Amino acid sequence: LAILEPMSPEEWCRIWIPVIHPDVEAPYPGERSPTGYMKASIMTLCKLTGYSESTVEGWFYGKSYHHTLGILLRCLHILFQFQRTIKN
Repeated sequence: LAILEPMSPEEWCRIWIPVIHPDVEAPYPGERSPTGYMKASIMTLCKLTGYSESTVEGWFYGKSYHHTLGILLRCLHILFQFQRTIKN
Protein backbone atom coordinates (compact mmCIF):
# COMPACT_ATOMS: atom_id res chain seq x y z
CA LEU A 1 0.00 0.00 0.00
CA ALA A 2 1.27 3.46 -0.92
CA ILE A 3 0.07 4.82 2.41
CA LEU A 4 2.72 2.70 4.13
CA GLU A 5 5.55 3.52 1.72
CA PRO A 6 8.22 5.96 2.93
CA MET A 7 8.52 9.21 0.94
CA SER A 8 11.80 10.66 -0.25
CA PRO A 9 12.55 14.31 0.53
CA GLU A 10 12.43 15.07 -3.21
CA GLU A 11 9.00 13.48 -3.61
CA TRP A 12 7.60 15.26 -0.56
CA CYS A 13 8.97 18.62 -1.68
CA ARG A 14 7.62 18.30 -5.25
CA ILE A 15 4.13 17.98 -3.77
CA TRP A 16 4.21 20.34 -0.79
CA ILE A 17 6.69 23.16 -1.45
CA PRO A 18 4.41 24.83 -4.05
CA VAL A 19 1.53 24.54 -1.55
CA ILE A 20 3.46 25.83 1.48
CA HIS A 21 5.31 28.46 -0.57
CA PRO A 22 2.89 29.49 -3.36
CA ASP A 23 5.44 31.92 -4.80
CA VAL A 24 7.93 29.07 -5.38
CA GLU A 25 7.54 26.98 -8.52
CA ALA A 26 8.07 23.21 -8.48
CA PRO A 27 10.72 21.79 -10.84
CA TYR A 28 9.79 19.87 -13.96
CA PRO A 29 11.23 16.34 -14.18
CA GLY A 30 14.75 16.37 -15.60
CA GLU A 31 15.13 20.16 -15.35
CA ARG A 32 16.99 22.40 -12.93
CA SER A 33 15.12 23.61 -9.88
CA PRO A 34 13.50 27.04 -10.28
CA THR A 35 14.93 29.95 -8.31
CA GLY A 36 14.15 29.64 -4.63
CA TYR A 37 12.93 26.05 -4.76
CA MET A 38 15.94 24.42 -3.08
CA LYS A 39 16.15 27.11 -0.39
CA ALA A 40 12.43 26.74 0.38
CA SER A 41 12.77 22.94 0.40
CA ILE A 42 15.77 22.92 2.70
CA MET A 43 14.35 25.48 5.14
CA THR A 44 10.96 23.74 5.28
CA LEU A 45 12.48 20.30 5.88
CA CYS A 46 14.79 21.75 8.54
CA LYS A 47 11.81 23.15 10.42
CA LEU A 48 9.76 19.97 10.08
CA THR A 49 12.51 17.48 10.93
CA GLY A 50 14.85 19.39 13.22
CA TYR A 51 17.88 18.51 11.08
CA SER A 52 20.51 21.10 10.12
CA GLU A 53 20.61 22.84 6.75
CA SER A 54 23.77 21.00 5.71
CA THR A 55 22.23 17.62 6.56
CA VAL A 56 19.01 18.36 4.68
CA GLU A 57 20.90 19.76 1.68
CA GLY A 58 22.94 16.55 1.55
CA TRP A 59 19.75 14.52 1.06
CA PHE A 60 19.18 16.28 -2.27
CA TYR A 61 22.72 15.46 -3.42
CA GLY A 62 22.73 11.75 -2.67
CA LYS A 63 23.65 11.66 1.02
CA SER A 64 21.81 8.81 2.73
CA TYR A 65 19.26 9.39 5.46
CA HIS A 66 17.73 7.15 8.10
CA HIS A 67 14.68 5.18 6.89
CA THR A 68 12.54 6.78 9.60
CA LEU A 69 12.80 10.10 7.76
CA GLY A 70 10.85 8.61 4.85
CA ILE A 71 8.19 7.41 7.26
CA LEU A 72 8.02 10.84 8.91
CA LEU A 73 7.60 12.52 5.52
CA ARG A 74 4.83 10.06 4.58
CA CYS A 75 3.06 10.84 7.87
CA LEU A 76 3.38 14.58 7.28
CA HIS A 77 2.04 14.07 3.76
CA ILE A 78 -1.02 12.25 5.11
CA LEU A 79 -1.58 14.89 7.81
CA PHE A 80 -1.28 17.76 5.34
CA GLN A 81 -3.71 16.02 2.95
CA PHE A 82 -6.17 15.52 5.81
CA GLN A 83 -5.82 19.16 6.85
CA ARG A 84 -6.54 20.33 3.31
CA THR A 85 -9.57 18.01 3.12
CA ILE A 86 -11.19 19.28 6.30
CA LYS A 87 -10.58 22.92 5.33
CA ASN A 88 -12.56 22.49 2.10
